[in-house]
Amino acid sequence: GLDLAFTGATFDGGDFSGATFTGGRIDFFGSTFRGGRIDFSRSTFSGGEVLFRGSTFSAAEIDFTGSTYSGGRVDFSCSTFTGGEAHFSRSTYSGAGVGFTGSTFSGGRVYFESSTYSGGHVHFSHSTYSGGHISFERSKFTGGEVSFSASTFSGSNVSFADSTYDSGWVFFSESTLSAGQVRFDRSTFRGGEVSFTGLKFTGSHVSFAASTYQGGEISFYELDVHPAATIQWGPFRVIPVNHP
Repeated sequence: GLDLAFTGATFDGGDFSGATFTGGRIDFFGSTFRGGRIDFSRSTFSGGEVLFRGSTFSAAEIDFTGSTYSGGRVDFSCSTFTGGEAHFSRSTYSGAGVGFTGSTFSGGRVYFESSTYSGGHVHFSHSTYSGGHISFERSKFTGGEVSFSASTFSGSNVSFADSTYDSGWVFFSESTLSAGQVRFDRSTFRGGEVSFTGLKFTGSHVSFAASTYQGGEISFYELDVHPAATIQWGPFRVIPVNHP
């Protein structure tokens, strides 16, 4: 429940592992994380505001592995990830508002894999991926809203492979893929709504190979595909759904 201000601070290491944020306002606005290891692993965000807005993660290892976001607001919007590694894997998003809106990923490796999105709002919209490797592999979308809308993928290797879409809303609409590779291989679409409406392919490789379509709504309306782009659809499997 405390208000703590780290505004504009520079971190070259630090251990916040296992911390619980239940109220108040914890402000890392405009901070710089460079070098060393900054550890927020196994943290719990259940209320209040924790703000990393406008921060820079440069050649550091920052670790949020195994964290839980169940309430309040956690804001990484307009942040820059350049070089180094950022780990958000095996996390659970069940009710908080988590924002990476307007962030830039330009090099390094960022991991969101094996996470579960079951409620709340998680927004990666209006972000730019211009290099490095970003992994959302083996994620489970079982509720809530997750948005990658209006983002730009240019030169990155981004993977959503082996993920499952059971319910909720996941949006990739109005994004631009101009270089690099984006993979949805071996994904399973069983429910909810997944939208690729208005997606622009201007020079990238996108793959949906070996995916299974079993239910829900998947929309590919108004795709804009440049001849230099490649889309791999199959082989895939469609399981009919019996409607009353």
